[in-house]
Amino acid sequence: MTEEQKIEEREESGWKLVHANVFAPPQQPLAFCVAVGTGQQLLFSVLAVACFAAVGFLSPANRGSLMLAMLCLFCLFSFGGGYRAARLHRAFRGASFEAPGLSMAFCFPGAAFGVFVVANIMLHVLKSSGALHSCL
Repeated sequence: MTEEQKIEEREESGWKLVHANVFAPPQQPLAFCVAVGTGQQLLFSVLAVACFAAVGFLSPANRGSLMLAMLCLFCLFSFGGGYRAARLHRAFRGASFEAPGLSMAFCFPGAAFGVFVVANIMLHVLKSSGALHSCL
C-alpha cells in the first residue's frame, strides 16, 4: 500500500461511512418506540425509588417496601412512558397511537413474567427453597 492509498483509506473511515444513516428511520419503528418508552418508564421509576430511599422514606427494615415502591412507581410512570412512545411513533409517521401503548403494556411485563415463570419452574425442578410454591 502506498502512502496515498493509506491517506484515502483513513478519509473513507469513521463518520463518513455512516453519515447517511444518522437520520434514517429505524427498521422496526414500533419496537423502537416501545423500547424508548419502557426505558423512560424504568429510568424514572429507578430514580424516584433511589430518591425516596436516600431521603429515608423506604427503609430496609420493612421487607418488600423497596420492591412495592418500585412496582407502584413503575405503574405510575406508565403514563409518561406511553405518552413518549406514542409521540415518537407519531414522529415516525405511525398510523395509530394505540399500538405503542398496548405494546408497552404487554411486551416488557409479559417478557419479565415469562422469565420469572421459567426461572421458578427451574427452581422447582431443582427442589430449591427459593422457588415460589403454588397454592394448588
